[in-house]
Amino acid sequence: MVRRKIGHIFRILTLVILILTIHSTLKRLLVMKRYGYRRQETSTSIAAPQLNSSLTRQSIHRDITTKCPWIVRKNTLPNFYTRRGAFGIDDNFSPSSPYANGNVVFLHNQKSGGTTIKGCLRQIAAKLNIPQPTLIWNANAAEFYLILSKRNDSGENITLSKFYYGGHTFRVCDFASKPCSYFTVLRDPVERVISSYEFCKVRYMEPQCRVRNASEVSINEWAVSQGSFFFRQLSYNPLFCMRFFDDLLRKLVKPGDLPTAIGHSQCWYRNELIINHLLTEDDKYAILHYILDNLENWFAVIGLTEEWETTLHLLQKAYNLPFHSTCSGKMTNYHPYTEEGERHRSVTSGHFSRREIVESLKKRLWSDKDVIQALKFDLIIYERAKEIFSSQVQAYNQTLSVT
Repeated sequence: MVRRKIGHIFRILTLVILILTIHSTLKRLLVMKRYGYRRQETSTSIAAPQLNSSLTRQSIHRDITTKCPWIVRKNTLPNFYTRRGAFGIDDNFSPSSPYANGNVVFLHNQKSGGTTIKGCLRQIAAKLNIPQPTLIWNANAAEFYLILSKRNDSGENITLSKFYYGGHTFRVCDFASKPCSYFTVLRDPVERVISSYEFCKVRYMEPQCRVRNASEVSINEWAVSQGSFFFRQLSYNPLFCMRFFDDLLRKLVKPGDLPTAIGHSQCWYRNELIINHLLTEDDKYAILHYILDNLENWFAVIGLTEEWETTLHLLQKAYNLPFHSTCSGKMTNYHPYTEEGERHRSVTSGHFSRREIVESLKKRLWSDKDVIQALKFDLIIYERAKEIFSSQVQAYNQTLSVT
């Protein structure tokens, strides 16, 4: 009798689990159908999503910006090479152009050449004899934007610095009283996470390294915990960095997180946890579409780490500042993957170059569906960024033929 009851209960539990699994799968398929998410046939890229014909960009943008008003940017100059004409900005390459004469804001995507760009901006500021760039990062972002918001609400005419840089700069232009533009440099998201993994084994006190101990987790686990870093930077809300949210965040921490994971200086991860708590998968895909449709409206120049010299040329032309003249041939890199290289040699009794090690790790990460799921938004944005980069280069080459 008891065995029959246990068997009956077991069958009910199995049925419930099956129903929940089917429900979860159908929900995921509905999201994919709605936003057109699809994997390319190649094993090293994800295609940009296509909108379902029953939806419009306007309706998606309206719905998500109503729910998440903090993702809306204001006062930004559009892409210098691909959009300035559409915005009525003259083909002006002189020092008096709004790009050259306005505020310049660098959004630093970690482990994508940003340390070099920041050093370059400091050198340019010294050459121009103007104040050094203002850093906005995990530790000061909440207070910085809170002060600017209060000054803006009081009707004060805010005068910004010439240069800003850091990982939390993507709302500086909202407070600008004169032309203001962003630029960024992106890297293959899988390569970026490999670099982040190796970097954090050495520089474990850096903000992006204090959520998990890189020396105690696999590279796959690290990639999943880091997630789509650039997507998070573009959908970032500095208010989530305030201590007001500490009680909520203590409930949202994940198993395996370090005690420092939700510290005040871990602004990026606090955003990750709260956004995941507040938003559905539908919402995130809507934000993704909003980002893809606005990249050229938000960024005056989008550079690529693997096209370093060309990126510097694009920046120099757009801003009439000596980016290439100052920083050509310079690329700061903290860690040569020596530890991971030793692991490969211990297994294979062979010697591998850094590039071979990276390619091996990339294959390993691409074969893990959990990793690709975690990085998917950044992978999609990166594919779009490469298209924009190509258009920028084409337009840049045309300016050379004219001059």
